[in-house]
Amino acid sequence: MTNLIERLEAAEVGSRELDVLMARAVGGNVIDGKFETVASWGNVAAVTTSVDAALALIAEKLPGWYRMVDGGRSHEVSLTDGSVPSAEVREDVNRFFATHDSEPIATVLALLKALEAQS
Repeated sequence: MTNLIERLEAAEVGSRELDVLMARAVGGNVIDGKFETVASWGNVAAVTTSVDAALALIAEKLPGWYRMVDGGRSHEVSLTDGSVPSAEVREDVNRFFATHDSEPIATVLALLKALEAQS
């Protein structure tokens, strides 16, 4: 996953190629250029360009986790395990951060960091 994280951090925008790499990294299959997870949450073709698709992936891979975004020119995304209310800041909570000019990429970066920590 580290190589994919580095590629996403370096990318200016999301792409089909990055979507395919994401599919492979999180346990999905790529069939005719479409993303289909082993679990069956359906085809999601654009996790690196669509916030909705990235959020669906988080819901599938990390149920109960939530995302917060600090906007601006770059989007800072924090992904938290949902064990405490979002307004409460605690050190004992799993929290992963990512920053990118693209909100979908920042979102999947935070997801990959969380998944990497769990493996």
